[in-house]
Parts: sequence; structure tokens; C-alpha cells
Amino acid sequence: MGKEDVFKGKFTVWNLPKDYWPDLQKHFPNAEFKYIMALPGHADYKKLGLEEPELFFHRTDTSIKEDISFFSYYMSGYFFSVHGEKGAAWVSDYAKTENLETRMRILNQLHFDTLISAITVPLTFSPYVAAVRKPWHFDFFALHAGTTFWRLKWD
Repeated sequence: MGKEDVFKGKFTVWNLPKDYWPDLQKHFPNAEFKYIMALPGHADYKKLGLEEPELFFHRTDTSIKEDISFFSYYMSGYFFSVHGEKGAAWVSDYAKTENLETRMRILNQLHFDTLISAITVPLTFSPYVAAVRKPWHFDFFALHAGTTFWRLKWD
């Protein structure tokens, strides 16, 4: 099968921004675009009368530097190469690892395994900027682009 044959069959894509649909439909006439917020791993597709899509678009921050709550959330879905019970076991083992260098190796391996198996494929990377005026200061994580307002402090 050549690369020109890859998209000849019908396939379903969920949650790409609707602005992109017309242009993408020109290039992928057999694609069916839908907006259905039923996250893989969080929704019972059979119960909802849905079939799992071939591609699910989701905007998220995967820079979850040392944040066990994010690990737990992502492991409950299909964001990483391990999930469900195996994901919960991974989080538990990770949390028990005291050495920072070892934890970073474990985390890097998780990211690598996820990328190499194409479970989550980053489409874009974007920087973020935060600005505050005295007497406010922020203590945000260096690699976390989420809205962590609890890290914003008043001097």
C-alpha cells in the first residue's frame, strides 16, 4: 500500500475545529468530520450509540511536569501508551520513586513510548507568556501551560 492509498477509505474524525472542515474535506473527501465531545477512555461509546473514531482531536497540555493529578487524569483516558489499570499502576510506581533523575527517565520513556506508538501525536507546540504587576508574583511550573491560578500569589 502506497502513501497515496492511505486515505482512500472512509474514516471518521472527531473534534477538529469546524473552521478546518471545508478545506480538509477537499483533500480527504472520504473523511466524515463530527464534533462529539466523548473523550476516549472517559465515555462508553456503545452506551452512547457511537463507534470509536479513527482520529480524535483534542487540545491539551502534555507538559505535566511532576503533577500527579495530571498523570492520573491522562492515565484514565487514552492520552498515553499506558492507561486504565496499567496507567494507575504506572502513576503509583512513579509516585514511589524518590530520585528525581530516575523519575525524569521514567517520564521521558512514557512520552517516548506514547509518541512511537502514535497514541498521541502532537500537531503543534506553542509557548505561553504570563505577566503580572507588583505586588503579585507567580510561581508557575516552568513547563506547564495550563491555567494554574492557585500558583498566583500576592506579596
